[in-house]
Amino acid sequence: MLADLFSGFFGGMCGIFVTHPLDTIRVRAQAATSSSGGYMHIVKEIVRKNGLKGLYAGVTPPVFLRGLSFSANRGAFAFAKRKTRNPFLQGCFAGLVSGLCDTPIFLLKCRAQCSPKKIQESLRNYCKMTADILRMEGLYGMFTGNIPNMILFTGSYGIFYWVYEGLRDKDYHPSVCGVCACLTSWPLFYPFDVLRTRASVVTKKTRWSREFFTFRYFARDMAAAPVHAWFPGLSMTLIRAVPRFAVAMVVCEESKKRIESVMN
Repeated sequence: MLADLFSGFFGGMCGIFVTHPLDTIRVRAQAATSSSGGYMHIVKEIVRKNGLKGLYAGVTPPVFLRGLSFSANRGAFAFAKRKTRNPFLQGCFAGLVSGLCDTPIFLLKCRAQCSPKKIQESLRNYCKMTADILRMEGLYGMFTGNIPNMILFTGSYGIFYWVYEGLRDKDYHPSVCGVCACLTSWPLFYPFDVLRTRASVVTKKTRWSREFFTFRYFARDMAAAPVHAWFPGLSMTLIRAVPRFAVAMVVCEESKKRIESVMN
């Protein structure tokens, strides 16, 4: 299980860093309440205001912290494998554990990515941002978007590991397994990803805003829109999934082998 924890950290960190610019574009598309003008328009707006570095806005929290959450995911998955042989249930448990860890990280990342101002990418700056959120919005504010995030992670990782383990049993390469598993698991639960993003980017400095901008508010707003409007940024999300999970799962599997060889 220790090997799963360390390999998960390295895999998650590498996969996230490589694909973060694509993530910035898709988050901007998700957060837009009206037509965003397409992906190229989003890129031009980011570069015009913040330069090419703007595409890496919000990269610090996921690279340093989501590596830890993916580590928790892999560790929880290894633990669940001892309790059940059902890969879907194993994946659901892994998603449940990592989803709880990921909500505050997504909050910081999404706010940085959608900020009209240039964000300084440093751990010190994100510590300050965290302190500001805790002061103005309370501890509950750090878990804004937690309900859709938990639904997203629990369900999608159940499908992800069901597909991934099935392909690995047939000796497919980890990169192929990771890509196929992600492309299969993500679309069904994608509207919850959008709800999480929209909830996360709204600051709630007053009691009124905290009571008004709830999961129910964003869910009702989405339900009132046509179904095709529930999936903004989906194509970019799936494009991002190919290199991200190819890199993440290869690094996970290879680093796990090396760690186990050293430990043995």
